[in-house]
Amino acid sequence: MKDIISNLLTNIVSNLKKLQLKQVAIVMLAGFLVVFNTACSSKVADATNAVSNPNPYAGQGKVQKEMYGAVQKPAGGMNNYNDDAKYDSKATQAQSKKYVERAQGNLKNRVDSPQEAVDNLRQKNPLGDKAQETAGNIQKSAEKLQKDFAKGTERGISNIKQNADRVSDAAPQVVEQAKQNAKGAGKDLIMGGSKDLPNKNM
Repeated sequence: MKDIISNLLTNIVSNLKKLQLKQVAIVMLAGFLVVFNTACSSKVADATNAVSNPNPYAGQGKVQKEMYGAVQKPAGGMNNYNDDAKYDSKATQAQSKKYVERAQGNLKNRVDSPQEAVDNLRQKNPLGDKAQETAGNIQKSAEKLQKDFAKGTERGISNIKQNADRVSDAAPQVVEQAKQNAKGAGKDLIMGGSKDLPNKNM
């Protein structure tokens, strides 16, 4: 134990010898300036005041004074100011008025019993009208599709008849042309073939 303490003391003494007097003087001057500025600062006095009396209005019995300058005009109400400047816009006021009117209209249309709700639905009947309108549109579409299909079928049948008539009108001409071509090919074969055949007279 004595060895540990003696080693510690020798280390401290050797470190103090290494320090220069100039460095020690600078550290002491800096510490003095910190202490002097802290002691003479007015903010420290305010802070100690706040710690000793956290509520500046306690026990005075007077109207509390705000600690900051207001940037808005007092509007009344719980907080005395509007929390959001958007609330003052005309668009927001118009929208809120619309919502109030809608709520009042909903209260007028309110029903007290299921029977009243059924009666209201029968009088207004928006779903029944829409269903009838949709059924009528479907029926009209089906009739139009049927007519278009019938017209297309008639047109297709008339095209087939016209093509068949053309074929029957053109068929004799085609047959006649084929006969002429066959006769011509036969003549060509006979005429051309006699040149290639050996002559019996020779």
